[in-house]
Amino acid sequence: MRGLRWMLVLCIVPGCRNRYYDWAVSQFEQVTTRGCPHDLEAYVQSEDRYDTFNVVGHYDILWYSYPVMEWYLQALQSRAGLLPDHREKVIRKALADQKKSLIFYLLMSDDTGGSLRPQLSVQDQPQAKWSITLLVGKRTYEPVSIQKVRIPSEMICLFANRYDPHYRFSYKIVFQRYDEDDDLLEFNPLHIELKSVQYGISFKWEKSCIEHHCKERAWLSNLQ
Repeated sequence: MRGLRWMLVLCIVPGCRNRYYDWAVSQFEQVTTRGCPHDLEAYVQSEDRYDTFNVVGHYDILWYSYPVMEWYLQALQSRAGLLPDHREKVIRKALADQKKSLIFYLLMSDDTGGSLRPQLSVQDQPQAKWSITLLVGKRTYEPVSIQKVRIPSEMICLFANRYDPHYRFSYKIVFQRYDEDDDLLEFNPLHIELKSVQYGISFKWEKSCIEHHCKERAWLSNLQ
């Protein structure tokens, strides 16, 4: 026990931690690490909200944009080694979804209190505790689908230490990508608004994120 205490003290001394890290790396076989691209972190918007000293909730939303989708498919293939037929099926479905939809993954604190009242819902919106809308330019859109899901493994790392499956719900939220005239939505600006009777939270994506996504829009629109 005394030796362990001295080891902890030594590791606190400035510069000691790096020496012990280097020693450990040289002595023990290290795992291969696989990180997330830093340029995709901007597609996750995070908000913590308080009412005076009371926690309202912790909210994180990932725009499953084309750049995120492209990285996800590559990371999935690298990890899982999908067979050609399976890989082709996954890619085709992902591209088809991108062509017709705007997709978001939302993490939010469980504030249902164990009741049967839904937190978010398309079918039972009047009873849902929260509603979510998409604002594109000056127009507002309701989701066509809200599903409580498990976040895909690769995308969990984009949420980093904000991901907590024990105390937060995970939703996949889909908005129609075309308006009533069947024209592609204009993306600038792009907002998500989350509202309850008492509170409102707004998420906004940077212009660079929108531009990066829209570079592929014309190509996606020509997919058959």
